[in-house]
Amino acid sequence: MNKWSWIVLVVIATTARAESSIEFRQQADPQFCQLVQKETCSTNSRDGLEHCQAEHRKQADKYGANVVVTGETTQNRHKKRMANGLYDDFIKTRMEASYYRCGDQPVDADKPVKQTRPMPLPADAGSLPIEKRLQRLQSLRDKGLISEQEYQQKRQQIIDQL
Repeated sequence: MNKWSWIVLVVIATTARAESSIEFRQQADPQFCQLVQKETCSTNSRDGLEHCQAEHRKQADKYGANVVVTGETTQNRHKKRMANGLYDDFIKTRMEASYYRCGDQPVDADKPVKQTRPMPLPADAGSLPIEKRLQRLQSLRDKGLISEQEYQQKRQQIIDQL
């Protein structure tokens, strides 16, 4: 076995070990768990549920969470015309999830979890009407994706453009 094979094996083993420590639950105990991040997965793959679970597992690992609580999950079947003139079924899956860091000790509810990466507004947000930009900004704050300080700062920038 050459050195590249060893590197690949180490990466696979490390990834599998990290992702296997992430648990899917129906709910998180607020006394022992603290919300880290919320994300949504959307896919058109035939194995949409498995795809989204794997995607949420990866994202939870990225944010340092050890518990994933899935929220609203929808699946819609559609027909798509293929190049040969026949129709093929595909399923659009959308799964929301919240990532939590849970432990053996009660968490301090007043102490916010430091986000591992900020969730900026999309690059095209400047082209939206001001009312829509403010609504989108408020939505990001309500979901816990930006802090109150970030919200107030960006809100003031948008209002200054009036």
